[in-house]
Amino acid sequence: MMDVFESDYEKYDSWYDRNKFVFESELKALRKFELKGRGLEIGVGTGRFSQALGIGEGIDTSKNMLKLAQDRGVKVKKAYAESLPYENNTFDYAASITSLSFLKNPFLVFKEVHRVLKSPGLLLVGIIRKDSPWGDYHMKKETGFFQEARFFYPEQVIDLFEKTGFTYKAAYQTLFKGPKDSDTNVEIAVEGYDKGSFVVLGGEK
Repeated sequence: MMDVFESDYEKYDSWYDRNKFVFESELKALRKFELKGRGLEIGVGTGRFSQALGIGEGIDTSKNMLKLAQDRGVKVKKAYAESLPYENNTFDYAASITSLSFLKNPFLVFKEVHRVLKSPGLLLVGIIRKDSPWGDYHMKKETGFFQEARFFYPEQVIDLFEKTGFTYKAAYQTLFKGPKDSDTNVEIAVEGYDKGSFVVLGGEK
């Protein structure tokens, strides 16, 4: 599956231009959390979110995607999230934005993020909620970037927080409309995780 991200990285990146209101809606939910200090994005991709949110560093396994992220001003490293190439207590916060769906061992990744975060430190996890219009849309597609993705319920992320040393703090949600109607305007972001297709959950070390 990772070969798709390597070979079709430009197609992946252009999705954000074609769906700008969806992207801006997701950013609105992410910005509900205050991000200060040194930050790391897990699965930085082409750097769209890091650039918009001011996240200075990121890791990914796709060389081509990392090149675009670097061009956007992100300091990048080619690495697996299960073995982060950083010392203990390095970052003030970390973010995993839809990349959870592609991780082989989410438990190990959360433990690694916990290791490299300072205390207190914040982990943001943005997911496409499994039982949502956008989740259903991606799960029904037999080709594309999400064909082998695993989708999660917010409660599963909270459970991962608790099992890896984090304390669940809050969640915000957006994308209340389905894929056919979502890219007509920027949607609101409200607290909770029960209705929106895109949910951001925060856990504190």
